[in-house]
Amino acid sequence: MNALFLSIRELLFDQWDPLQVGDNKNVIDEYDQYIPRFIEIMENGGSSGELEVALLNVEMALRANIGLEKRQIISRKMMELFNIHRK
Repeated sequence: MNALFLSIRELLFDQWDPLQVGDNKNVIDEYDQYIPRFIEIMENGGSSGELEVALLNVEMALRANIGLEKRQIISRKMMELFNIHRK
C-alpha cells in the first residue's frame, strides 16, 4: 500500500465511516476494497462530483447514508490528498 492509499484509508475510516466502526482500530481496513476505485476515478481525471457518486454508491450498497454535505467534504479531501501525493 502506498502513501495515497493509506491517507485515503485514514480519511474514510475517521471521517466518512458509514458503518460507524471508526472507534475500533482493529477494523481500519473496513473500507479498503473501495479505495482502488476512488483512486482510479482520480487518476482518470475524475471530479470530486464523480467521487461523491462513487461514495453514494458504496453507501447504498452498505445501506447507509451519511448525507450530501459530508460526501462533498470527503470527496474534496480525497482530491486534495491525490494532488498532494501525486507530486
